[in-house]
Amino acid sequence: MKIVLIATPLTFGKRYTEFGGIQYPINLGYLAAVLLREGHEVELWDYNVEEFSEESFKSRLLKSRPSVVGIHAKTPTILIANKFAELTKKSLPNSAVIIGGPHSTAIPVRTLNEFPDIDVVVVGEGETTIVELCNRIKSNEKLTGLKGIAHRVEGRIVLEEKRPLIENLDDLPFPTRDLIDIEKYKIAHVERGISRKFLNVAEIMVARGCPYQCIFCAGHISYGLRIRYRSAENVLKEVKECVDKYNVNYVNINDDTITIKKDLLYKLCDGFKE
Repeated sequence: MKIVLIATPLTFGKRYTEFGGIQYPINLGYLAAVLLREGHEVELWDYNVEEFSEESFKSRLLKSRPSVVGIHAKTPTILIANKFAELTKKSLPNSAVIIGGPHSTAIPVRTLNEFPDIDVVVVGEGETTIVELCNRIKSNEKLTGLKGIAHRVEGRIVLEEKRPLIENLDDLPFPTRDLIDIEKYKIAHVERGISRKFLNVAEIMVARGCPYQCIFCAGHISYGLRIRYRSAENVLKEVKECVDKYNVNYVNINDDTITIKKDLLYKLCDGFKE
């Protein structure tokens, strides 16, 4: 089954913002990896680095003809995500439109009430949920009882049971990094002082979760207050793949709390040095 995953920009008409960095969307890369492992066909469209117009987007949809369009959105991009949903339903009314990310995870029922062109909200961590969801859509099964979603049932909005978090992050495949040409990300810096014009950068996540609840962060909404760590061996294996396959010479660690587990940090530093 064909699935398109979309990363939403902050504004239409400009591919990136001057004050923020641009990173390959490894969150969607993880979703792509588990879907590809399941045998689905996946495309990743990132309008932070790709030009957008309504006509080109509709033409792209009609050429690809995905059965599922999955959209990631934070609160600042939710209206733009809804625009993608509207255009998808106009072009391919039988395609399922799924949304995920911190905004819809925080308020899944309200999201479906406010945006009628969105069919399903994936609540929280998405890898296990999206595989089961797409498999059910492919086989025309009902979504009732599928943990980790909110959806529409005969005109009603139903919030299903919460899905448990993935206990062993080492079970996840590494994020797929070649669905978008990495050269497109050289239009802007990764973060202040780190530029893809001079470095071949890969972003990685070592852990998920954070024990704190800072008011500017949605991490605890998506992953809870418990930290789950990957093993040092698993992280270093991903780094080696990035070096060997993508010629990476700079690794940007996106974790909220990498310094909390010091024995893991020491193992990683030794591995990076090697």
